[in-house]
Amino acid sequence: MIDSTKPVLLMPDSSYVVTLSNGLPYNVLPSDPLWPSVRVWIAHGGMATPYVPPAPLPPDAVAQANATLQLLMLQYVNSIMTGPSAPKDLAPQWIAAWKAAGN
Repeated sequence: MIDSTKPVLLMPDSSYVVTLSNGLPYNVLPSDPLWPSVRVWIAHGGMATPYVPPAPLPPDAVAQANATLQLLMLQYVNSIMTGPSAPKDLAPQWIAAWKAAGN
C-alpha cells in the first residue's frame, strides 16, 4: 500500500504525505489508520523530510502584457469619462503592451 522506497514528507500541519504503491501521494492525518505504521516506520529510521513548496513560476509574458493592456484600457475609458479627452501619453505604453501580447 505505502511505497517505502519514496520519502515521507512532513507537512507544516504535522501530518505526513506518503507515496502509495500506485504512485499517488496520500496525506496521512493523526486520525488515519495508517498513522501508527508511518510513525513506526519513521522511528525505525525511515525518512521524513520537511515539505518545501515548489518555486513560483515566472509570470507569462503574454498574460502580463494582456493585464497591462486591460489596465491601460481602464485608464483610457476613465480619462474619457472624467476628462475632456483621452491622454496621449498612454499611446506608447499601449503599443508596447500590444506588441508584447503578440499582436
